[in-house]
Amino acid sequence: MRLTLGLAIAALAASPASSLDLNGWYNCAYYTSGRRLDATTAANVHDFYGINRPWPGTRAFVGHTTHKDTPAAALTSAGSSVSAQCGSYTLPLCHQGVCNSTKTISVFAKRIPGTTSKAVWLLQGGPGASSVNMEGFMLDWYNRLGGAYSVYTIDHRGTGRSEYLGCRNSQAQTGGSPGGASVTLSELPTCLLDLQRTYDYQTAAFSITSAAKDIAAIVGDIPESDVYIYGVSYGTVLVERVMHLDPPKVKGYVLDSVQSEDYTSWTDSPTFSNWDRDFDIIAKRFLDYCTRDATCASYFPSKNITTDLAALYAKLEGNTTSDCATLVQNTLGSTDDTPSDLLRVFFGSLFPDMGRRALIPVFVHRLLRCSSSDLDVLNYYFNPDPSGNGSSSSDSTASDAPDSDLLYKTIVYSELWQRPTPGYLEMYSTFSSTLMASGLYPMVGEYCVFAGAMTENHCYELSSVLPSDATPAINFTYTPDAYFNVTTAVPSRASVVVLSGKLDPQTPSNYAEHQFQKMSGAAKRLYSFDYAAHATIVTTPVVTPNSPTCAVSIILSYVQNQGDVTNIDSSCMQSVQPLVLSIDSSTAKQLFNVSDPYDGVIPRPTSTPTAKTTTTKAPTPATTSAPSNSTTSSGMAQNNSYSTTEIALIASCSSLAVLAVLLFAVVVNQHRRLQHAAENLGTKF
Repeated sequence: MRLTLGLAIAALAASPASSLDLNGWYNCAYYTSGRRLDATTAANVHDFYGINRPWPGTRAFVGHTTHKDTPAAALTSAGSSVSAQCGSYTLPLCHQGVCNSTKTISVFAKRIPGTTSKAVWLLQGGPGASSVNMEGFMLDWYNRLGGAYSVYTIDHRGTGRSEYLGCRNSQAQTGGSPGGASVTLSELPTCLLDLQRTYDYQTAAFSITSAAKDIAAIVGDIPESDVYIYGVSYGTVLVERVMHLDPPKVKGYVLDSVQSEDYTSWTDSPTFSNWDRDFDIIAKRFLDYCTRDATCASYFPSKNITTDLAALYAKLEGNTTSDCATLVQNTLGSTDDTPSDLLRVFFGSLFPDMGRRALIPVFVHRLLRCSSSDLDVLNYYFNPDPSGNGSSSSDSTASDAPDSDLLYKTIVYSELWQRPTPGYLEMYSTFSSTLMASGLYPMVGEYCVFAGAMTENHCYELSSVLPSDATPAINFTYTPDAYFNVTTAVPSRASVVVLSGKLDPQTPSNYAEHQFQKMSGAAKRLYSFDYAAHATIVTTPVVTPNSPTCAVSIILSYVQNQGDVTNIDSSCMQSVQPLVLSIDSSTAKQLFNVSDPYDGVIPRPTSTPTAKTTTTKAPTPATTSAPSNSTTSSGMAQNNSYSTTEIALIASCSSLAVLAVLLFAVVVNQHRRLQHAAENLGTKF
């Protein structure tokens, strides 16, 4: 206790006075969930998938094992003598030139202080995700940089421990409300009116630019003079906006899994209304690898999994009462849903996860054959032994640092959605033509209400099924500002590193390449990884055991060389692990109860006159449980320091609400089943 108090007093005394109104810095736990005994433990690939959201859906994450009240002192004693520090800045609701209000808000920040005047910032994606996803990487990078660099993160305004964007007065997100934590379409107009009145009708207060101005202000206020900012996924949008502001202390920027800034053509832009189309393009790239691999291709009649997956969909639609069609509908949805649509979403939930994407060929192979033995194996996967592998541990992070689905929607429907919106049927047609995707077409109805866009043609078509109290005057979107659709230049005082995975369906690599080419300036480098999925800092494992991923090695080299892009050590790119298309026997046994995932047979019990008859448990619609991340990673995780241990950084995102788009009763029920099934069966982003 004395040591902890002494460290706190010393840290406060050593920190220069802040020109911003700061309530901090206070010693705090490294991990918000308090579930980590070893403060030197690195981050885990599977846990990080919280930022890889099929963005309108709830994300599920593994539990952890340390009690939430584990003090920072216990963590520091495990490997570091420096505590994390937390605090909140009081900032204007409306930055100058953004909007007009005299109100202020609180913005939460966290750091691990280093010994020099250098700092690294890690920015989370979402939009609307809190910074707990970054905590494990903060500590890992702090240790890898020898404690010399301070490492910071922040909860974007509107989420986590910062000013939280929620319907407090209308109580639309309480347990007793119609949608519980989710805001249903019928509740949305009242919720939006609540937000309008709470924030003086200044919706732009929660814009990308407002969040970027928070970061620029705090970076200017901290004592460190050389700053590097890393952003991943939507976090790259935020970093790009900070680059427009060009804070003088920032010497370098890292964009990982890039959302580009060019919206000149809606057809070619990275809008969420193009999500399913883009997702499918990358999914087919992965399937092509299977076709080109002799072993993988051998499991399919035509030797081409893309052709045979399309044939599977046609087969299931041609006989919706077949055994495998019934299995799919009963397990993933219901008879109201087409088997092919359910499988598109299910495969779309597996594909972004590097550990689970190798399961897709197995499912296609067994569903095509659909023998009684295949049904046994598939039933086992969807209904594992009750003593199985799911985590039952609870996690406090959802309440400690909740994500904001309303912030997500505010930003998406303001800047990341096509206007006027594509039609519901148009987006469904795109989805139904894919081999796998997320199925975002129900978002059209929610966009209409959230944006107050009832007069748009495709919203007017839905007017009879939208809430009667929805009006153009009640909305919570903002008009994009002057930075929208403008690609930033590389700031004259800084440099930029761009990282991209070519098997990333969330932020496809073509957008990273386009952003890189359009950014004027020479001090930039692009590193693309052929087999990496979303978030290259975890999806670029190397063959050397206990080594950081290649992307992390590149970032650390960049930072340690003071942002000199000509001196980055990228030699690790020659050591990135190859694509994995197989499943080892141990993992197959855990997931399917067979050692051979493609052709193994589960022995059926032999009945005796005195034995009780054992029946197979029938699949329960929309309540299936997937193998836990710990189960999957035991046999399928990549071999590097990010896959050998859990990290207590991800559970925060479990509170993101499921999509509350109620177009009509059938649509609502259908989409909820699709999303719920996808979540239970292993979604990540």
